[in-house]
Amino acid sequence: MPDDATPFEDGAVTLGHVGLGGAAVSFVGMAVTAQVLFATLTVTALVGITAGGGMYFLLPYVMRRAAAEADGHAVDARQQQAGAVGAALSAGSLFVLTGMFVFEQPIPSAVFALATALVAYVVARLTMPAGPE
Repeated sequence: MPDDATPFEDGAVTLGHVGLGGAAVSFVGMAVTAQVLFATLTVTALVGITAGGGMYFLLPYVMRRAAAEADGHAVDARQQQAGAVGAALSAGSLFVLTGMFVFEQPIPSAVFALATALVAYVVARLTMPAGPE
């Protein structure tokens, strides 16, 4: 989860705020895309929530990692865990759309998205850079 206690140097904006902003933009963008493509409220909600949730966790991780690399440090394992969850959720939203194109039904698409998002999580968890526990 983004750390709200870590503000940027020059203002009151925190990584939590950045994560929420990215989540809102991702939610709206992907939900509108799903609604235009499939006109199914279930798919629209699932795609929007997974995209928004993924961005909420992924964007702060990416920003922390960039700042840590600039300072010559590494992000800790808890932050890397949040980044992996964010990457898997973001990928999951695309997998739901892919599943709808293939299966044309929400339930098989959700099952397909869950299975592939779990694989994406494992891959992200093993490959994302992290520091000591």
